[in-house]
Amino acid sequence: MQNPDDLSHCDRQLFEKLKALDANEVTLKTKRHLTKEEVKALMARRDEIVEHFQQLIAARGEKEVLY
Repeated sequence: MQNPDDLSHCDRQLFEKLKALDANEVTLKTKRHLTKEEVKALMARRDEIVEHFQQLIAARGEKEVLY
């Protein structure tokens, strides 16, 4: 992430969907558009975003981060 400080709040439903995102599902739905390496990179970025929000929730509390 280039600017993690820009990610200070997240929609609760979006956060849950990010956590549930599955590489196999992404591969199936994007097979005509993304290579295997691009899917891998996408999932790595997703992991960073989820980790960032989990740390914010631990530090500030869920009510301060998720809406």
